[in-house]
Amino acid sequence: MDLGNLVVVSVVLPVYNGASFISEAINSILNQTFKDFELLIINDGCTDESEKVIKDFNDPRIRYFSFKKNRGLVASLNFGLETAQGKYIARIDADDISAHNRIEEQVRFLENFPEYVFLGSSVELIPSGQMKHPPLIDQEIAIGLVFNNVFFHSTIMFRSELVNNHGLRYKDDYLGCEDYQLWTEVIRFGKARNLVIPGMKYRIHSNQVSKNKPDSLKDRLNQIRESYLINLGIGWNEKEFTAFNHFCNSEQMVKNEIYILINCLSDLNQKFSKKYAENSGQILEGIFTFLLMKLPQKKFMMSIVYNTFLNQMGIKNSRMRLKLIKQDVKYLLNK
Repeated sequence: MDLGNLVVVSVVLPVYNGASFISEAINSILNQTFKDFELLIINDGCTDESEKVIKDFNDPRIRYFSFKKNRGLVASLNFGLETAQGKYIARIDADDISAHNRIEEQVRFLENFPEYVFLGSSVELIPSGQMKHPPLIDQEIAIGLVFNNVFFHSTIMFRSELVNNHGLRYKDDYLGCEDYQLWTEVIRFGKARNLVIPGMKYRIHSNQVSKNKPDSLKDRLNQIRESYLINLGIGWNEKEFTAFNHFCNSEQMVKNEIYILINCLSDLNQKFSKKYAENSGQILEGIFTFLLMKLPQKKFMMSIVYNTFLNQMGIKNSRMRLKLIKQDVKYLLNK
């Protein structure tokens, strides 16, 4: 199926002092199997050799913009959203490398399934080569966003009509987790998906923004989480939100908070089982996936939360309990 004449994609690439890796990122987009795109490169006041590297490329699909002073990532991203001319908007960071067929696969999916509003994918980590698979299907993503961000920002593609019609933008108030905040808003207007194929080689290094987050980041994550839960119809009190946020942020929890957490997880199970009634049997398993990822590694906590919650859900000798126990053991062995 030739998609090249059907749609236009705008790829937003902000860069700030990214001379070391920007050439690889640009080449990975220019060499895509899908050809009908524009690449918006936004120079956010670089003081290194980034501009020289960028200007060495001669491709009519590149639209280059340069800020005289550094405005910050959020301003660059929003400039990209407002300047983009495509039906779809895709993202890539200046230190990542896109799979050669990433855009084609994502456009194909969004064209075939109009009920989906945005799309991500798995990634391969650089330099380790390790594969990272986020939650894949819509219900898993909806559950996962309760706990934290479940998308790799560089892999995202979404419908430009959606963000423009609803005035959705990245927000400076959530610097360091601005993408997470935006996804919790976007998901209200349709379904989301992560493709299992690795759409990106995602670079891990000491200088990337995600490695240098301020201490206030936890407060911002808590605000995003609480707003998302409230929009889902979860009306927890202050103690419940506090206990749940301690858990999600992998912070120390006192024994009383663990019992509060159990009630919170029960609420989530009930809410999502109603929302996704056709797949309600898989909701608890999805919640436990994040439970095992986040639970502080203390045996008495593991025992209390695990057994009490399973008993409360009426899961005793069922196959699901056995499956969850196996997940538990596998998780602990890999720690």
